[in-house]
Amino acid sequence: MKVRTWSRQSRSVGAVCAAVFVLALLAAPAALAQGQYQPQYGGTLDFAVPKDPPSFDGHRENTFALIHPVAPHYSLLLKFDQWNYPTIVGDVAESWKISNPSLLANLASPWNFIYKADILAKDPHWYEKNINGTGPFKFAEYVPGSHWIGKKNEDYFVKGRPYLDGYRAIFIKSSSARVAAVRGGRALIEFRGFPPSSRDDLVNALQDKIRVQSGPWLCYLSVAINNEKKPFNDVRVRKALSLALDRWEASETLSKIAIIKPVGGVMRPGSEFGATKAELTGLVGYGKDIKAARKEARRLLKEAGVPEGFKFTFKNRDLPMPYEPMGIWLIDQWRQIGLNVTHKIEEKGPYFSDRKKGNFQTIMDYSCDFMDEPDLQLYKYLSSGKSGANYSRYEDPVLDELYVKQSRAKSAKERRELIRQFERRLLNEKVYTFPTLWWFKINPHWDKVKGWNQLPSHYLNQDLRDVWLAK
Repeated sequence: MKVRTWSRQSRSVGAVCAAVFVLALLAAPAALAQGQYQPQYGGTLDFAVPKDPPSFDGHRENTFALIHPVAPHYSLLLKFDQWNYPTIVGDVAESWKISNPSLLANLASPWNFIYKADILAKDPHWYEKNINGTGPFKFAEYVPGSHWIGKKNEDYFVKGRPYLDGYRAIFIKSSSARVAAVRGGRALIEFRGFPPSSRDDLVNALQDKIRVQSGPWLCYLSVAINNEKKPFNDVRVRKALSLALDRWEASETLSKIAIIKPVGGVMRPGSEFGATKAELTGLVGYGKDIKAARKEARRLLKEAGVPEGFKFTFKNRDLPMPYEPMGIWLIDQWRQIGLNVTHKIEEKGPYFSDRKKGNFQTIMDYSCDFMDEPDLQLYKYLSSGKSGANYSRYEDPVLDELYVKQSRAKSAKERRELIRQFERRLLNEKVYTFPTLWWFKINPHWDKVKGWNQLPSHYLNQDLRDVWLAK
């Protein structure tokens, strides 16, 4: 077996794994935790996917559009236990020995598809357009813009799996059309998730035929501020932008219409290293007295020489959910401290180009990871010379040093305190950029879909090995 390395920081550890693993030819099936349900064999799972995969290469892409249709074709060395997240269990790996816990978690990345070394030796790009895996399902057909079909792998190394005869991923761009597909039974689930209004629509229409899984999501929207452009190179201006936001009120109101809800800092709220509510309220822009916060914001703007009615542009991505409602809310919040902001919606190409090149004053940023791990969540806040995900264009050796220290900390308590220091430096002292709200995952699906458990990431638990359909 050969494991490639690739540029994205969260996947850079893949090459070290071959020497420390003993691969099993046959792995014992994982516990299904199905209660009184007895798994049944047969049937095809139809599910909706918002867009086609940009390529088939899991070592290169970082989108659910690849994971959802393609992951069922591949095995991993390790995976997250869907019934006991964040416990890590073996996939093809039967045993392992490792010294660094964060490395173990990175090896369980859903992007670490196992590829054949002889194919890679002949053509390192072969997997961009071809499928050759040892997963629960064999590749059958792909019609761009229409569907992707997988058929049961009779030679799958886990005895008795998969339960399904196959699956069909149906590509449907329109959100309303995907909801209609689930409502009408053309698709039984959409693994990325729906907004609250769609959940209510499906529950009202299908009643006891529908089941809803929901919970905190390892994604958040943030405001990237170009620290190289005036007046945003002044920390007082950046603080004012964060102070203007009533995050607690937004959590109540926006969560009724969008897939956003938890108030948090640099780590997912409720996770092991996430800030407590008391810790959050001590950060700039997270206090409960919004009137006092906005008064201070106006004072800071005036002190920095920013006039009443100052105009600037906020660029946003052309995805309705949750980018549009969050963008509209931000514009309104900044208006309340005397700022005149233009909301510019950009298509995918211009958006990514402008964000990367720094062609913006402020822009909507986002982050989605596959696990709660500070090495991943804090990476984007390192100096721009160290992190390709830092779009706010600043250098901060203090943050860089704190990042290394927390990664090497020997205890969870020590690591947590270093993360809080990192958070205070970033969000209180410098405010180079800041989170808005974290996402909230809502997965309505037909009740006949069994054996799939929602996890905090829409990248995890997508091999469909344990999924079955109740008759």
